[in-house]
Amino acid sequence: MEAAFKKTLDIDHHQATLDIIFGRAPLGKEVYAVLRENHINVEEVATLVTGDCDRFDGFFGGPINFDTIEGVLRSWEYIGSASSTPASVTLAAIRRSTPAHRQTVDDFWNYKNEVYNRLIHSATGILSDYACCLFLERALEQVDTRYYFGTERSLFRKLPGLSHLLRSPTFEAEVSQMIDHPIAYEARHYYVDENADFVARQDNLRYRQTRTPSLLPTERWQGQALAGTVQQPTFTQWLF
Repeated sequence: MEAAFKKTLDIDHHQATLDIIFGRAPLGKEVYAVLRENHINVEEVATLVTGDCDRFDGFFGGPINFDTIEGVLRSWEYIGSASSTPASVTLAAIRRSTPAHRQTVDDFWNYKNEVYNRLIHSATGILSDYACCLFLERALEQVDTRYYFGTERSLFRKLPGLSHLLRSPTFEAEVSQMIDHPIAYEARHYYVDENADFVARQDNLRYRQTRTPSLLPTERWQGQALAGTVQQPTFTQWLF
């Protein structure tokens, strides 16, 4: 739902993290106190979140960063078993002393490409994002930024019908009945440029990506519904 939260309530995970670090969020207020008690420069920590700090070999702002390493490999578990772990990728990216280290990090970047192609940008992935954003936008009178820091269960309670829809065996066809146009999304392709030096840490040149505006047509699932494969629920039926 991040896109909808950003569009309607102007909050995303970067802003939410800053709010936690500075003690402004309803979650994790002790974080700010711990940082101050230990004489940590809170403003400097914030620059890691915003990407304004380029220290630490890019592990906070570069393509091979802590957040991406963990998130990609956790997402890969939905697809198959990986030969790498967050720890092994991180150590390989730190040491960079053998061909095996280079292969480990290159393989991780290829995992990222597969996660986007087979999971995030699959029809189910795109339709799931769309459904979540649609439900949130239609219920803004009942939801505010506090719910960004809440649990999934508390948010589902504010968006009745969404949990049931996401778990439906005919999910794709049902969601397609809520929209009357192709869904726009940004297709990403991640690839390794072998010309950039891994040992010299030319990560921004070696670990590349392209972004292409794309459309997901919905006629396939709409046709199934019209043929009687699924009922055609309205948004109001799901919401109430």
